[in-house]
Formats: sequence, C-alpha cells, structure tokens
Amino acid sequence: EVFVKFISELTQGSLQSNVSEMNSMGLLGVDAGGVPTEVRFRIESMFNEVAIGEREPHELKEELDRWGVYQQYEDRFLDMFRRR
Repeated sequence: EVFVKFISELTQGSLQSNVSEMNSMGLLGVDAGGVPTEVRFRIESMFNEVAIGEREPHELKEELDRWGVYQQYEDRFLDMFRRR
C-alpha cells in the first residue's frame, strides 16, 4: 500500500511537466483527419520497423485500420511487398 501511494504521488507530481513536454513536442495535436500527431509518429516508426524486419506487416495493417487511415497509406503499405 505504501508503494502504491508512492507511485501515485510520483505520477501526479510529474503529470504537469510530462504534459507540457509532450505539448511542446507537438505530440498532443490532432491533424485535420482527427488523428493524433503521436499516432502519425507511431505509424511512421512502424513502417520503418516492418522495413527492417523488426515488426510484422499485419501489426502495421492493424494499426492503420484501428485509426481508419489505411487508404491514406495503402500505396506505401503495398509497395513494401512489391519490392520483395
């Protein structure tokens, strides 16, 4: 119980600075399509991971579908298989 209280206080104490830092990095914004900036960064990272074999393509496809943006990335996604 003491540990849980400590973690709770630590989290609450750092929340404001974490939100401020994320905001200054532009990670709390949302694009015109309603997709958070952080998600666009994650998708880019996932494309890179798939390209070097660190992630399975189906994981990227699931993320694109989850956010309803597959059509925006469809050509790029399919190009990964055309090159192989």
